[in-house]
Amino acid sequence: MEPDPEKLGDGRTPTDAHQDLSQAVPHNPPPSSFDDSAQRQAMKASNIFAKTASDVGADAMPKFKGNSAQILLKVKAKARQQRMRNRYIINPDLPNKVAFDLTIGLFVIYSVLVVPLRIPFGYQLEWYSPLWCIEATMDFCFLMDICLSFFTAFMEDDHLVFNHNKIIRRYCFSWFVPDLLSTITIPIEMAIGRGGHTDILKILRMLRMVKLLRLVKLASKMSSLNLTEYLNPALLRLLQLMLKILLIAHFIACAWLFITKMEEGQCQEDKLTDSIGDWQTCGWKGNQYSQYLAAFYWAIATMMAVGYGDISAVNSDERLFAIATQLVGAICFGFIIATVSVILETFDPCGTAKRERLEEMMRYAHEKQLTVDLQRRMRRHVNYTFTLITVFKEKSVMQFLPDHVRWKLIFFTRHRAFHSLTISRKLDVRLVMTLAQALRPAQAAANDVIVYHNDVAEDCYFVLKGTFLATRVEKNIPTLVGVYRVGSDFELDAVTNCKPVTATYTAVTAGEVMWLTQKELWKAVGQHPSSAEGLKELCANNERMLEEVDESASQKWNELQTKEVLILCDRLVSLRELAENMPDLLTGNYTDADKKESMITTWRLKPADSGGFSTPLARFARQLCGVSINADDEDVISESRESSKAMLKRGILDPTHDLKVAWDAYIGIWTILSIFMIPLNIAFEFGMPASVKMLGYAADGFFILDILVNFRTAYLNENGVYDTIPARIAKRYCSTWFAVDLASSLPWMHILGEGESRGDDGIVDDAGGGDSSGSGASLIKLVRLIRLLKLVRLLKLTRLAIPEVIQDLDISVKKAFKISGILAFVAHMIGCLWKAWKPLVATDDDGMEWWYERSGSPWDGSESEGVRNTAFTYMSAVNATRPFQFWAEDDKTGKYNWEQYFAGLYWAFTTMTTVGYGDILPRNDVERLYAIVIMLTGATVFGYIVGSVSTLANDPNGTTAKTNRYMKKVSSYLSEQEIDRDMRDEIRRAVRYAMKRKTPFNEVEILNMLPQTMRQETILQSNRELINQIFIFRRMSGTHGQNLISYLLQRMRPYYFAPDQTVFDWRNGADGVYFVVSGEMTIEQNVAELLLENGEVNKVVAENSDPDETNVLVATLKPGRLFGHENLVGDDEMPYSIYRASTYCSTHVLLASVVAEIAETQPSIIAYLQTAIRRAATEQDSAMEPQIAKYKLELDIVKGRLRGEASAARALFQFRKKKTVTPGAPHAGNGMMGQGAKIAPS
Repeated sequence: MEPDPEKLGDGRTPTDAHQDLSQAVPHNPPPSSFDDSAQRQAMKASNIFAKTASDVGADAMPKFKGNSAQILLKVKAKARQQRMRNRYIINPDLPNKVAFDLTIGLFVIYSVLVVPLRIPFGYQLEWYSPLWCIEATMDFCFLMDICLSFFTAFMEDDHLVFNHNKIIRRYCFSWFVPDLLSTITIPIEMAIGRGGHTDILKILRMLRMVKLLRLVKLASKMSSLNLTEYLNPALLRLLQLMLKILLIAHFIACAWLFITKMEEGQCQEDKLTDSIGDWQTCGWKGNQYSQYLAAFYWAIATMMAVGYGDISAVNSDERLFAIATQLVGAICFGFIIATVSVILETFDPCGTAKRERLEEMMRYAHEKQLTVDLQRRMRRHVNYTFTLITVFKEKSVMQFLPDHVRWKLIFFTRHRAFHSLTISRKLDVRLVMTLAQALRPAQAAANDVIVYHNDVAEDCYFVLKGTFLATRVEKNIPTLVGVYRVGSDFELDAVTNCKPVTATYTAVTAGEVMWLTQKELWKAVGQHPSSAEGLKELCANNERMLEEVDESASQKWNELQTKEVLILCDRLVSLRELAENMPDLLTGNYTDADKKESMITTWRLKPADSGGFSTPLARFARQLCGVSINADDEDVISESRESSKAMLKRGILDPTHDLKVAWDAYIGIWTILSIFMIPLNIAFEFGMPASVKMLGYAADGFFILDILVNFRTAYLNENGVYDTIPARIAKRYCSTWFAVDLASSLPWMHILGEGESRGDDGIVDDAGGGDSSGSGASLIKLVRLIRLLKLVRLLKLTRLAIPEVIQDLDISVKKAFKISGILAFVAHMIGCLWKAWKPLVATDDDGMEWWYERSGSPWDGSESEGVRNTAFTYMSAVNATRPFQFWAEDDKTGKYNWEQYFAGLYWAFTTMTTVGYGDILPRNDVERLYAIVIMLTGATVFGYIVGSVSTLANDPNGTTAKTNRYMKKVSSYLSEQEIDRDMRDEIRRAVRYAMKRKTPFNEVEILNMLPQTMRQETILQSNRELINQIFIFRRMSGTHGQNLISYLLQRMRPYYFAPDQTVFDWRNGADGVYFVVSGEMTIEQNVAELLLENGEVNKVVAENSDPDETNVLVATLKPGRLFGHENLVGDDEMPYSIYRASTYCSTHVLLASVVAEIAETQPSIIAYLQTAIRRAATEQDSAMEPQIAKYKLELDIVKGRLRGEASAARALFQFRKKKTVTPGAPHAGNGMMGQGAKIAPS
C-alpha cells in the first residue's frame, strides 16, 4: 500500500512529525474591518457566482457595474433565465446518456461488421423475422440518437456549450445527413420491395454502406475516453492497431468475396463443387462462413506479406484489387513495425528509463575498461538507487508546482528519510524540502569504508539503516571517536565549512545512507538564505562535540582503542554509557572483519522465558489465529545477528547463502527446460519416449520441493531486516508466488484422470482407461491443454536473479541472445500447437465425418469399405497436391515425431518471417483460422524482431554511434560557419581526442550517481594509464593521495595540439597548468624581443628578424612534464617564451578558473597542490639542466649575431645618410626626390 502523505504509517501527520508545511507559506492576514457578517456575505456571493458559472458557462457570465447587492440580484435573474432555457439540454456526461451512447456504439459495431458481409452474399432478412426485428430496433435507436443529438450539449474550448441554436447548427452541418441516410434504409426498402422494384432495391442496399460512417463518429467519441488509467498506454495502442487491421481485413475480405462472386469471378456459387480444390480457393459450397473465412484468410495473408499462394487472383479485376490490397497491407505492416518499436520503449516507461540509464553506465564502464568487480558493484548500486528514488528528472516535473504542492509531493516521496533523519527537525522546513530532492541513496556492506580521514569532503551523509563507526588515527593507532546510527548525519560541518573529512567512517553492519553533494548543499542554502543560521548552529555544535572528544583521553576497551568521551549520533556520551547501551559493539562482534561466516540481521520470536509465548506450539497457534506480529511488538519479536548456520539449526534458510543462490539457478534451468517440453508433450502425446516423460516428472518434483523450500526461506522485509518467523514467511509466500508455483507444479493429467499405457518399446501409446474416439477422446485432448498452466513458470524466471556472469556480457550480445530466444520460443510454441491443433479438432474418423457432412452424406461409422476409401481419397488428395505433410495422419509409432516437429517449426518460421513458401498449408477451416491468428501474431513478433535488430545493428546508444553523431554536428557547424579546411581539421582532431578521453557519454552525470568511494575508484581505473604520465601524481600515495588524484582528474580537461601549433606565448600568458601526456612540446624564447627590451637592438631590427633564427630552443618537454605552473607556485615566468607543439601532442590541463574554484570550495587542497607542483617543477628543472646549458650557449650566439647585425645596420644607415644626398641639393619631399638631385655612385 502506498503511504498517505496526509497520514503516515505510524499515525503521525506531517504536522506532528515535523512542521506544518502551510506555516512555511506566507499568508496575507485579512484586514481587521472584515467582520463575520462580511465574510458570510462574501461566501454567499462566491457560491452564487460559482453556481451561475457552472449553469451558464464561462462565456455567458454577465458583466455588471454597480454595488454588490445589485450585482447579486442581476446575476440571480440571469442564472434563472439561463436555467429555464437550458432545462431541455442534455449534459453528455450524465450516466444515462453515457450508457445510451455505449449502447449505440455496440449497435454501430454490429452494423459495421454485418453490412459489408451481406452485400457479397446478397443476403436479405425476412421481414418480421426475429433478426429483422432486432435490427429494426437498432435503427429505431439510431433515430432516437438523431433526435437526442439536437438537444445534447457539446464541448468547445474546454467547456460545455448549452446554447440550443449552436447545438442545432453544429449537428446539422456535421453528422445529421450521414446519420439520417444510415437510418432510413430499412423503411425505404420495405416500401420499394413490396412494389417489386428490384433494381432500385439493390441500389438502396448499397446505401447501407453509409452506416460505415458511423464508425468515424464512434471513433471520435471513443477518443474522448481516457482508458490509459485502466490499460497500459502502449498495450492500448497495440490493441487499437490490431482492431483497425482486423477491421480493414474484414472490409477487404468482403470486397474480395464481392469481386470473386461476380459474373467472371472464380467463386460463383453455381460453379462451385465439393472438391478440395474449390474449398482451398473459395471455401465450401453453400457454407457462407467457410467462404468468408477463406476470403479473410486471403486478406490477412496478403496484408501480412505472407502470400502462401493457395488463393490467388485469376482475372484483371481480382488482380487490380489484389494490388490495392498489397499496398494497404504494406502500410499496415509498416504501422505494426513502428508501433511495436514504440511499444518496446513505452510499455514500461519506468523500466525502460532504468534500463537505459543502467546500459549507459555499463557502456561507459566497458569503454573505460573497468574491472569486472567494479562493474558489478556499479550495477548493484544503480539498481538499488532506482528502488528508492525516481529515474526521471524530478526537478523538471516539480518546477511549475506551487511550493505547498511541491513540498507535499516531496514529503510523499521521501517519507522514509523524513521519519528517520533528525536533521528534518533541526533545520527550517524550506531548506529540508530543498535538500530532500538532492539526496541520493547508497548501500554499505559490513566493514565497507564510506569515506576516509583527511579526504576531500565532497559529500555529507545521513544514516537510514545500520551502524557506522568514526575513527581517527592517533599515534598510528585507529581510535574510535563516534558511533552513528539511524537518523544521524556526519561530515555536514566539513562540507559546509570547506574542510577535509574529519574521520574514517566504517559500516559495522550492512546499512544504507543518503548522501548530499557540496554543490547541492550550497545551492539550497543560496535559495533559502534565512535558513543559513540554523545550519551554522548545527555545524558549530558538531565541531564543538568533536573538539571535546579530541580533548578527552584514550583507553583500551576490549581490544579497541576508544576515547573516554564519544559522539553517539548527535550527542556526547561516556564510554561507560556507550557500553551499557550497545554491549555488543565493543566485544568484537561488530568490528571483526576477519569472520569467515557472514552475519545478517534477523527477526525471530523471543524465547518463552522472555515474556513471549510459553511454547512454540502456542506461538504458532497464536500466529495462525490471526494475531498480527508487528515491528513494534517487542513482546514477541527480537532483533539479532545470526549466521547462516545458526538459522539452519532453526530450520530457516538464508536467502543470501551461496547454496540457496545455486538452488535458484538450478530451478531456473529446470524452468527453461520444462517450458520447452510442455508444448512438445502436448503436440506429440502419442509416441513420446518414456525418458522424456520422466524429465517432466522430475521437473514437477523439483518444483514441488522448491515450494517447500520457499516456506522456510527468510525474506527481507520493509525494515531492511531478514524476517525468519515461519508464520510470517508462509503468509507472505501464500500472498505472492504460492498460487503460481502450485499451478505450474501439479501433475494435472493424473489429477484429472488421464492415464497412459506404455508399449513394448517404451513409447507412451495412448490415454488409457477409456474410449479414444468420439467425445471421450475430445475430452482427453482438452484435458491435455490444461497442462498449458505450467507455462506460468515463465513468471518464476522474473523473480530469479540473473547470474552476474550473464550480466557481465556485452549489451549487444545480451540483446542478440534475447531476440533469438524470443523468436525461437514463439516459433516453438506455434509449431507445436500447429501439430496439436489437428488431433485436438478431430481424429481420422472425425475428420471423415466432418468432410462427409459438407458433402451431404453423414458418416455414421457403418458405411462400406468403399465409402471409407473415398474418405482416404480426400486425405491423399491433399497430399497429392502438395509435398508430404507429416501430420496428414496420426502416427502412433513415433516414427515421424521429430520430422513433424521440425515441419511445424519450419512452418512457424516461414509464417512469422513473412516468407510463406506455401508448401505447408491449412487443410480445413479450423486450421485456416489458426493460421490467421498465427499470421497476426507472427507479424507482431516479426515487427518486434525487425525493430530490435535495427536498433541492435545501429546501436544508437553505443560509443561509436554517439561519437559519430557528435562529430557530425561539429562538421555541420564548421561547414555552416565556412571555416577553412586546415582549421576544420585542427578542430576535429581536438574534439575527437577529447571524446576519446572523456567518452561521448555524460560522464559528469554518470559519476555523480556514484558515492564518493566508488566514484574515486572509477576515476582511478578509467585513467590508470594517464596517472603514470602526469608527473605530480607519481608522488601521491595512500588513500589521501588516491583521493586527491581522483579529485583533480575529474576537473582536468584534455587538449590536443598539431605540430607547430602554439599553445601560448608571452603575449597572452598561460591559462592553466599543462601536463604533457603524449608527444613533445618545445619551449622557445624570442631573443630579439629580449634584446629590444634591454635596448641592445632597435625596433626595426627586432621586427624584421627571422623568427626561425631569433627563437632559441630552451627545452623539449616529453610525456610526464608540465608547464604553465609558474603563477600557481609563485615563480616568475620565462620572459618572451613560446610554448609550441613539435609533434602531435596531447595534454591534460588544470585551468586557472578550476584552480580558483578549488581554492574557494576546498582551500586545503591548494597548499598540497602547490607543494606537489613545486616539487615536480624542481625535479623537472634538474632533469633539464643539460638542455638549459645548451640553451644558454645558443642564446649567447644569437645575441652576438643580433648585436652585430644591429651595429652593421646602424653603420650602413649613417653611411648612406652622408653619401646619398649632396650638399646644396634640393631636399626631397613627400617621398619623391627633387628635380636635379644627384645620387652619388656607390
